[in-house]
Amino acid sequence: MRKTMVILATAVLGLLAGCQDGGVRSDENLIVIEFRPDEPLTYQLASRRDILIELVDGQGKPQPGQSHKMSEQLDVQMTYTPTDVDPLGLTTIEARCDSAKVTRQGFRTSGPEPKDLAEKLAGKTFSFQVSPSGKPADTEAMDAALNAFIESGFVSASGPVKRIKDPDMVVDFLALQYHLWDSVAMIPDPLSARAGTHWTSDQLTPLPFPLPVTRTTTYTLRDPGTSEEPKAVMESTFALSNTEPRWWPPAYQEVFNLRGSLFAILRNYRFRSIEGGGQAVFDVAQGTLERETQAYKTVIDASFMLPLGDTRPVITIEQELRAERLASDGGA
Repeated sequence: MRKTMVILATAVLGLLAGCQDGGVRSDENLIVIEFRPDEPLTYQLASRRDILIELVDGQGKPQPGQSHKMSEQLDVQMTYTPTDVDPLGLTTIEARCDSAKVTRQGFRTSGPEPKDLAEKLAGKTFSFQVSPSGKPADTEAMDAALNAFIESGFVSASGPVKRIKDPDMVVDFLALQYHLWDSVAMIPDPLSARAGTHWTSDQLTPLPFPLPVTRTTTYTLRDPGTSEEPKAVMESTFALSNTEPRWWPPAYQEVFNLRGSLFAILRNYRFRSIEGGGQAVFDVAQGTLERETQAYKTVIDASFMLPLGDTRPVITIEQELRAERLASDGGA
């Protein structure tokens, strides 16, 4: 239905503009997300990163024995149920977090890693609205609920910094939610999409510390699919961006410290590079994203809160983001 409405709308616009290019493309291979009332979509989402902190001298040479490795991973199962579908307007989605699990190593030098706040997302529901293309359009209610959730993870302190918290992967959760359908939703004109067509999206970049950073993701349509094999394949590359996130939790905008984390003593993060790639597979016949993987390496220069001569830290992050649609019974 949504594909038909998109074609009709484009045809009308073409006629009004005096378009004489031979007609409108068939919807057979139209790359458009389809939301069907009360038909849930379940996804397994994951964010994993391996972190290396190295101390380098004034010439940028790593100091022997002066490095530390960490890793963390968030696994979330989400179910999205369209409750009010308008092919030419806003569609309301109810999102339910079915499960959330965080595994982490190396963040604490002694003692067990604390339970991650993100795990408490399990069982929570959020509502938001998307545009006909699938882009988030009205997320005010979800934003407010998530900000209150983040705020619940802070505790009061008596020192100069009054707010402290343990490291968490809530920003990873935000990135996985807000950009789930970007690979298709950000196509400027689905009717003209052909092999080689590319488009961009500024996406929130999750880090081991809360920081409002984005990257520009460029998608390229490599294979639009066929009638016999209706699977479109998009590839992605990444670049550093100065664009602010579309939304950043107010709870993270106030001064705070991370408890028991090496990042509590680091400051002045400067992003040197980002490189990597990804792939998304879209089921054209069903109008649904099947899966997407993004993998990239980020190098970040930083400084200590209290300088240590010419020695400075360099952070290398190997990041992977994954989304995979599950069958209705929860299996892949």
